[in-house]
Amino acid sequence: MVEFYINLVSFPLVVELVLQPILILTALVSAVVATRPGGDSVERAGNWIFIAVGLAGFAWVLWSLVERSDEIEGSQLLLEVFVPVWLTPIALAFVYAFALYAGYEQAFKRISSKSGDSSWRAKLAYASLVGVQISNLRRFDGGVQLAGAHEPTFRGGRSAMTAEIRRRREILEPKMEPPAVGVDQVEWSIVTTDGRVTLKRDLPNGYPTVTWIDDQMLEREPDGVFSWDLAVGLQTPVSLINQQTDCWHVQREIAMWDKLTVSASTPVGGVRTRAYAQVARDQASALGC
Repeated sequence: MVEFYINLVSFPLVVELVLQPILILTALVSAVVATRPGGDSVERAGNWIFIAVGLAGFAWVLWSLVERSDEIEGSQLLLEVFVPVWLTPIALAFVYAFALYAGYEQAFKRISSKSGDSSWRAKLAYASLVGVQISNLRRFDGGVQLAGAHEPTFRGGRSAMTAEIRRRREILEPKMEPPAVGVDQVEWSIVTTDGRVTLKRDLPNGYPTVTWIDDQMLEREPDGVFSWDLAVGLQTPVSLINQQTDCWHVQREIAMWDKLTVSASTPVGGVRTRAYAQVARDQASALGC
């Protein structure tokens, strides 16, 4: 509604030509100084400039409407007001359908590359599992698609894909998770040696642990240690923290991970972010901050 009101009447061309560069420059300066120490006063000044321009825009539109009240057609304005109301759900439906089409197109190309004349059966089997949920397209990725690509029948393809989904679920969701284990009983440690990052999460009594860390599936060793090789170029939070060489950037890392710990949506997420915050504090100590 505010955008509709403001766009009813524009400033004169001369004013727009002078005002737009000022607003762009103000926005850029505010964005830059907001990431630097002592930039609060400049950021506040930029906000006041935006507020002043906004109030001036409101006043200009109101004055213009009063001056041209005899030229304004109320019914036409009402129709324009409701354009976003009916256009938004149509646009959202289109975006959803387009995303679904794009996801299926990628999946079907992958299935076709590994199957012969029976590819349409494998595609149909995959579609019967995914349905119209985009989240399923994301979860049932290449491994699931290729699992049933070689099956000559619809039933065989669906069974192979279902078995792969079940296998993943068994890996990601341990069968023996003690219900009474509290977050404070979970021990986390992060170690970086010889180009490898190791993140360890031990539950009491030797229970198994999850194998998803930072959106990367990791192979779990018998002692519950997860590790990945930095040589492959994977930028982990630990490697990013250890790349910082000045105290100001390390303090920013500490503040960011502390903030994420407070706002974590799950207890385990909070434990993990606390571990990263501790890595940043260790880096700060190593730099003498």
